[in-house]
Amino acid sequence: MFDPSVGFVLDRYYLEEREHIVCYRKEGTESEIEMSGRRLDTELSLETRKYLYGEAWRGSGNSTVSLAPWLRAHDHERHEVVAPPEECGLAIALKLARE
Repeated sequence: MFDPSVGFVLDRYYLEEREHIVCYRKEGTESEIEMSGRRLDTELSLETRKYLYGEAWRGSGNSTVSLAPWLRAHDHERHEVVAPPEECGLAIALKLARE
């Protein structure tokens, strides 16, 4: 978790009751949270999505890796970029993201 993908830095790590969330931010960019009235760019690229999210639901073994335009992005604002196998924990999902 603490070894980000190339070009990213660790921005936040949340250890919630039911899930682990790791947020990496593109190197050289400032941390930002969604502002009211902000529109989501339709183009999907590292220029428009500067956050890499890794999430794992505790006890289930299910995880996701997605790109997001800002911190605390909602599900519909994220785009899954890696399809981890079933019963895959966060460590393996993040390893797949780095590859």
